[in-house]
Amino acid sequence: MTPSAPARSLEIRLLGEPEVLLDGVPAALPASKKCRALLGYLVRTGRSQRRERLCELLWDGPDDPRAGLRWSLAKLRPLLDLGGAIRVAADREHVAFESHGALVDVVAVSALSQSGLAAAPIAALEEAIARFRGPFLEGLDLSSCPAFHAWCVAEREALQALHVALLSELIERSSGQPARALGPARALIALDPLAESPRLLLLDLLTALGDGRRALEAYDDYARTLRRELGVEPSFELERRRMALSRLPAAPTGAAPRRGAPELAPEPRVAQPPARHGAGAGSGCGFVGRERERELLGRLLDVAGQGAAVLLVLGEPGIGKTRLLEELGRLAAARGGRALSGRAFEAELVRPYGAFIDALRGAFPEPERDAAPELAAAAARSPFSSPASDRGRLYDAVASLLAGAAGERAPLVLVLDDLQWFDEASAELLHYLARALRGSPVLFAASARKGELVDNLPAQRLVRALGREGLVTSVELGPLDQAQLKALVGAAHPNVPWQRVFAESAGNPLFALEAARALDAGSQDLVGSLARLIAERLGRLEDAERGLLSWAGALGRSFDVDVLARVTGLAVPQLLASLERLEGHAILRSRETGYDFAHDLVRQGAYRQMSSPRQRLVHAQIARALSAGPDPDGALASDVAHHAALAGDSALAARACVSAGQRCLRLFAWREARELAQRGRRFAESLSDAERVPLQVELIALHVLSDAPAELDTPLRELAARARALGLAALEARVFYLRSVLQFRAGDSQAAFQSSLSRVEAARHAGPREHGIELAGAARCCLLLERNRDVGEQFLLRAEALLGEQSEELDLAWAQGLFAHIRGDLERAADCMDRALLLARRQQERWEECECLLLLAWLDLDRGRDERVLAHVAALRDVADKLGESSYGAAAQALRALATLLRGSQDAFHAFDASLPALHDAGANRLLSIAQNRAAEFALRQDADERARSYAEHALSAAQRVDAINEIATALATLAELALREREPERARGLLAKLSPHAFSGGLSARAARAIEHVQNLLRLAY
Repeated sequence: MTPSAPARSLEIRLLGEPEVLLDGVPAALPASKKCRALLGYLVRTGRSQRRERLCELLWDGPDDPRAGLRWSLAKLRPLLDLGGAIRVAADREHVAFESHGALVDVVAVSALSQSGLAAAPIAALEEAIARFRGPFLEGLDLSSCPAFHAWCVAEREALQALHVALLSELIERSSGQPARALGPARALIALDPLAESPRLLLLDLLTALGDGRRALEAYDDYARTLRRELGVEPSFELERRRMALSRLPAAPTGAAPRRGAPELAPEPRVAQPPARHGAGAGSGCGFVGRERERELLGRLLDVAGQGAAVLLVLGEPGIGKTRLLEELGRLAAARGGRALSGRAFEAELVRPYGAFIDALRGAFPEPERDAAPELAAAAARSPFSSPASDRGRLYDAVASLLAGAAGERAPLVLVLDDLQWFDEASAELLHYLARALRGSPVLFAASARKGELVDNLPAQRLVRALGREGLVTSVELGPLDQAQLKALVGAAHPNVPWQRVFAESAGNPLFALEAARALDAGSQDLVGSLARLIAERLGRLEDAERGLLSWAGALGRSFDVDVLARVTGLAVPQLLASLERLEGHAILRSRETGYDFAHDLVRQGAYRQMSSPRQRLVHAQIARALSAGPDPDGALASDVAHHAALAGDSALAARACVSAGQRCLRLFAWREARELAQRGRRFAESLSDAERVPLQVELIALHVLSDAPAELDTPLRELAARARALGLAALEARVFYLRSVLQFRAGDSQAAFQSSLSRVEAARHAGPREHGIELAGAARCCLLLERNRDVGEQFLLRAEALLGEQSEELDLAWAQGLFAHIRGDLERAADCMDRALLLARRQQERWEECECLLLLAWLDLDRGRDERVLAHVAALRDVADKLGESSYGAAAQALRALATLLRGSQDAFHAFDASLPALHDAGANRLLSIAQNRAAEFALRQDADERARSYAEHALSAAQRVDAINEIATALATLAELALREREPERARGLLAKLSPHAFSGGLSARAARAIEHVQNLLRLAY
């Protein structure tokens, strides 16, 4: 009988960075943060969870959430399901973690608490305290997942309270043993450096040990912390303790400590700034190793503009991706070229084009004298500083700027670090530029952490698309070999035993350099993680620099001196001196646009030096400082939302989400706008009605204006009722406007008309101007819906009386154009719609711009002006393509074919037919009916009766689905004329009978009325 394999032990650690140990050995966790967060959530909750709940927590966005959940579960099963034990239990609806004997740290400490700390042995208390390696799920804040972040923060606070209770119990048990209580007391201070009671306890313990000098140092440290962080002086009780300490006899230098006192470690010496004679993130040496990769860089630069346009460098954190990209920039400069660099940040996943903005900011301050006017204008300021009228023009402006800067031969390299944190808009822009500039001497170079790409669907799609199109060259970096690492360490720290560094770092360059620094600073303990080594190095800094790093780390991205001065309140000269010292220590590095950390892991280390309460305090001050400063185009709004969320300031976070979302709409970043709207709505839920309702309306408006498919009518109805109860008339009217937009898009003309009436009714209680604006909007809606033309006309007249006939209100000009069109005054209609188009572009209202372009194209088609039709079509197609709005793109294709038909070309019918499936798939029934009625008229003129019949019948069907009365009438008139051509007058009369006046309460447009009158005349003349 074959003996069974021994069962493997499994330990899951969630207190600190997540770890899974198999037989005591750490296992490799999935690189995806969401995957690790899912592990933490399932293990901590310990109960079955609905899949929908898990998707809402971690994948609640425009992408496919269930696919993300399935992928993560597939990664966790091989890690946890061992020895036949199924620990990840899942069915179609639920997922659960079942321990099956696995040891879980958070379960162990919670069980001890539930059994009662007072009854626990001291050894059990010490064992439980030792399990707290750091905050719960350290490093998995996931501020981009608000629901998970809120849960995680609540769990951290609860577990920190348990940690405090354990330490307090141990201190109480150590009464009369100050040496034993000293460690737990310091641990209490580390958990909350601003709390007074642990500081008082530490002073008492040091006093009991007779160590007055250290007690005074502890007092001074707390006093400095209070002044720096809170701007307050120590309390009376602290001052009383200090005065008592000053009366104690000072221990002589070198005197032995009192019996029972712990041996105190010597003060750590401050690391001296390394010699700055090499490139890189403080490596102190030139570029080492990577010979094959360097050869590739040279070849790519030599053939820039002839082959793949993007270099993608993949690898784990600290492996040297950024350093390789810096070497690429150096090689480009040696060839007479230039390198621009930008970086994405985890905190900026909803900051559209962030890496591009940083790369281009101030990059071209002095355009050359002979530069084209367009390039000179673009060079004067970033294309992102004043958004173009559509995304196509924005993308073209960036492409022109880069192409003009590249020159004919010298390559331009655009370095984009940390692709795994790209937002969708940035991913789309890079894809566009890689295609548009393929023949130019422009090389794009990006880096990414391969394991974290799975958490970012837009970045994944970008990499796959570039690969399919042959536009990318990928390089995956591995560790340095022994010879390369010896050269790296020897150049920076020649007295350090490189063999030991290699053994500890496994060839990771950043780990190796941190280990060498630690050995050079006198430390002999290299056991642990790269994060611990970085933390130790930061701990050797002076207080001023360490405090400044906390602020810089909390900012979460690169920064300039002005921003840091604004959030810290420190004077610029003082900041500059500290920044220079930190740069000398190779912790920060200067860039063209300010400062950045030498590596994101260093930033994380600086941030994690702060306790959770201190982190919230810092984020709160950053959010307030950024929101109070100048921000004319809303570029800082996403930063404010991020910091306010981490500070727990829901009101400020929700307001910032509105501003950031509106900026995303201006920059055509629709996915980011929807994501901000979802976040903001969650933040607003906890606010009072007076704060919540206005914010929720504007957040839902982001959904509506970004064409989100979400079910929004129910929350809008609830908001209308709350706005009415609060007496917010203008807000209630806006809610009804948003409802009418949704209903119009859904083809529900009757509901949209009723919402327009409700909009006017609500606005009666607003001021005259607000009332006039709502009347103009309701008039436009009624006329656009082709319902109750008389009502629409009355609304328009009242709006003109309140606002003035030439008012610069978009809805008023639009309504005037629609009314003139209905009456058959095509010249005035075109004049009004030209003005409406100008206003829509000025206000960057994209949907309105498309609708204005559509009506102008129909008007010019009716006036026989094919060139103008084609010009409008080109503009419409440009906007539609960038909006990702298929119905407008298909309408543009149909209009182009109709303009060609206007010239008498029958071949254009095939192009027209090709546009119809897209209109049908988009559910654009109104556009289908208008387009097919126009095509039927052209077919009639060319005696293509069967084609005309097919178009008219399909137009009638589409028009009836949305109750488009003018198109119904036009289609029936065409079918009646065809019946007369076939000598069937009774069928023609039957069709005309359906056009009885009572069927069209609002009256017909002049165009539809002419079509009916024409058939009636034919009927009278012939029969």
